[in-house]
Amino acid sequence: MTEGIYNKILVPIDGSEYSKKSLKKAVSFAKMNNCKLLVMNVTEKSIHYGIQYQRAAQYIHEVLKEESKEIIEDAKTIVNTLDQDIEVEYKIYDGLPASTILDVSIKENVDLIIIGTAGRTGVDRFLIGSITEKIIKSSAIDVLVIH
Repeated sequence: MTEGIYNKILVPIDGSEYSKKSLKKAVSFAKMNNCKLLVMNVTEKSIHYGIQYQRAAQYIHEVLKEESKEIIEDAKTIVNTLDQDIEVEYKIYDGLPASTILDVSIKENVDLIIIGTAGRTGVDRFLIGSITEKIIKSSAIDVLVIH
């Protein structure tokens, strides 16, 4: 198979139905373009509430880290179920979702970001999620938004 116009696709996932749809679409797209896939999840950093709440913030962060691991495991299951012969890398990052996704897109030299219209924080009454909107407005590379 010849190379497509993309070499590496970034797929940010958060466990929502929209991110699962975007992952499935990204697998097909990667197969068509004979390119690599980087599936990532961002564990959002907790806001620092001061000394008295440090233990609670640390506990919350640990719970979110475990959730990130489960989200990545679910993504692996989805990709394996689709039985595609593509190169896939899975990573978990700490940070603020939009800025971390944009930073990773640059550091990892990706050509395309495939992302769902809304994530778990998205409310159905909004047309597009706030993180997705930030990615669209700030990305220097192509962004494909999946409904």
